[in-house]
Amino acid sequence: MRHKNDKEKLIDQIKSLPKINDTTDKDTLYRHISSQINKREKENEKNFVCRKARHQQSRGKVIPIFSTALVIVILLIMLPSVLNQNKNQLANEPTGIEENTQMNRSQNDVLQSDNNENVVEESNDDKNTGTETTAENQFSADSQTHFTLTPDDNMQVVYGAVAEPQLQYVIPFSVVVSKSEDIENVYNQLDEYIQSDEWGVADYPLTDATFTMNLETSEVSMDVPTDFRVGEGSARAHMLESILTHMFTPYDISDIQFPDPIDFGGHIGALSEMPLYVQRESYKTYQAEDGKREFLIPIPQEEQATVEEAFEDMKNDEETYHISETIPEDIDFTLETNDSDLVIRFTENTRLDDDPEIITMLEAMLMTAKSYGFEHVTFEADVDHIGPYKMNEDITVPEAINPIN
Repeated sequence: MRHKNDKEKLIDQIKSLPKINDTTDKDTLYRHISSQINKREKENEKNFVCRKARHQQSRGKVIPIFSTALVIVILLIMLPSVLNQNKNQLANEPTGIEENTQMNRSQNDVLQSDNNENVVEESNDDKNTGTETTAENQFSADSQTHFTLTPDDNMQVVYGAVAEPQLQYVIPFSVVVSKSEDIENVYNQLDEYIQSDEWGVADYPLTDATFTMNLETSEVSMDVPTDFRVGEGSARAHMLESILTHMFTPYDISDIQFPDPIDFGGHIGALSEMPLYVQRESYKTYQAEDGKREFLIPIPQEEQATVEEAFEDMKNDEETYHISETIPEDIDFTLETNDSDLVIRFTENTRLDDDPEIITMLEAMLMTAKSYGFEHVTFEADVDHIGPYKMNEDITVPEAINPIN
């Protein structure tokens, strides 16, 4: 009942409101209402598009994550098989180091083949040369392994000598210089060529000596300082004589002049002149120890000793002085002399090859023959060459031994 009264009251109040007349044109009012409706529809459409885009974006984020996870699972399944395949491939293929090693080996094989061909060609060239072989040509063929030499016409030899540490044997050496060079100057600087420690030899005793030479008259004088001493014992005096002998007798010099007499001590006393005596000698090798230079050295023989006896002595070592034989025990031969020629005839089936031991034997034989006055040696054998030496042909004896660069 009360609700009905309130409703009637409200109606009465509305009726009592003043009347308001709307003068707005109906078309204008329609356009206004239409624009509002269109505006509201556009806003609603825009909100819908945004919501749709946000929804699609959310779905776009989910799809890549799912795809990535799927790829990872596939990789995990396939990885063991891929690894095994790569492992097998690596095992079957050479590594970079192995490939380089194989390449180097191949190159070395090619170089070795080329070197062998060159050796054969050089050997064939040697067979086509003249009938007489000189020690100069032989030394040039393999200068690092030979003890002997003969220089060409434009060079000359300076002869030096030192002693082994026990002062029992002389060790000759040679320096090859131009013929235009004054050998007197070389003799006065000879100590510069000597390497006592590297060679395993005694110190050069003539470092302070000054030589004056006249080869045309075959005269040599030696000046020494006032404090020069030969040293105690006859071995030093004898060794000084041997050194001077091997230095100057190749020039046909028979004595050394001392402007100021030199006291040789003992029973020799002071000398103003020293005669130089040439002895017959055989040749063996000296090497102080492994790693030191090896020399071909003369071994004095008795005055009555024959060349056959000298060759026989060359089969003996002298270990106390680090001296080795130069003719192996299994080498058999006979000797035949003809004035200044010596024929060394090796027996059939004797071991003859290009071994350094055999080449050293030939050089020692050449020098021993020279010591006994022979000028040419012929090696008769069943082979054509031994090293650079031609068999069955005259070989001129060498001019010098142990060349020093």
